[in-house]
Amino acid sequence: MPVCDGSCCQRLKSLISPQVLVQLNGESHCGGVLVNSQWVVTAAHCIHGNNSGQNLTVVAGEHNLDVFEGTEQHTPVFMAIPYPGYVALSGDGDVALLRLRLPVTPSPRVVPVCLPTRSFAERELLPVRYHVVSGWGGAHRGG
Repeated sequence: MPVCDGSCCQRLKSLISPQVLVQLNGESHCGGVLVNSQWVVTAAHCIHGNNSGQNLTVVAGEHNLDVFEGTEQHTPVFMAIPYPGYVALSGDGDVALLRLRLPVTPSPRVVPVCLPTRSFAERELLPVRYHVVSGWGGAHRGG
């Protein structure tokens, strides 16, 4: 469940629609971002060299991990592609693509991320000091 300043954040449900849960053997494992109906960006360390995507499932429309809300769409991963420059020891290049076996169905809770143009990102986003980050990991100040 999203956390805002240490508490559950219901008001951000609509902002986290591109966020997906990546499961390994049916258990919560990592997060990711829906790029389109059949592709997800995640961290390379999340696939553990599992390029076949075997035992990985993406859950789109997830919000509260402890509650079945009826918005969740479970889709097996067809293929996992780590960035060729990923270095596990340093964490450099820690990014990967997941191709889903079947496309997810768009809904108010399942929406691909809206990526900015380069000029907009450089002009409007780069100068902004604070941004929103979402996920299901531990929350603490400074990290």
